[in-house]
Amino acid sequence: ENESHALLKSTKSSEIRNILKECFEKYMAFLRENNNLIDFEYKSEILLDLLESAVLSSKEYNFSAEKLSVVVELTFRVFQASVDEILSFEKSFGLAKEHLLKHALFRPPHSIMIFSL
Repeated sequence: ENESHALLKSTKSSEIRNILKECFEKYMAFLRENNNLIDFEYKSEILLDLLESAVLSSKEYNFSAEKLSVVVELTFRVFQASVDEILSFEKSFGLAKEHLLKHALFRPPHSIMIFSL
C-alpha cells in the first residue's frame, strides 16, 4: 500500500500530517537546514496545513489515489516555487493553473490526462 492509499484511509488530522511529513521528509530537512528555527516552523506548518487541505479536498471530491497523489504533488510544487521565488498570489495561482492544465491534457510524455477539463 502506498502513501496515497494511506492518506485516503486516514480519518484523523494527525495521521494525515504524519504521512505527509514522511513523504516530504527531504524537503523538510532542506527547510530546517536553510532557515532559522522560527522561519522553519512557520514554513513547515504552512506547508503541512496546505497539503492537509489538499488531501481533505481530494477526499471530499472522492478522488482516486492517483488523483490525490497528483493534487498533493502539484500543491507542493506551487508552494515550493512560491516560497523559493517569492511569487505574488497571481503568479502562484497562474503556476497552479499551468500545472493542472498539464495534467488535464493527453500529450505523453509531457502530460497525461489525470483530470478532465
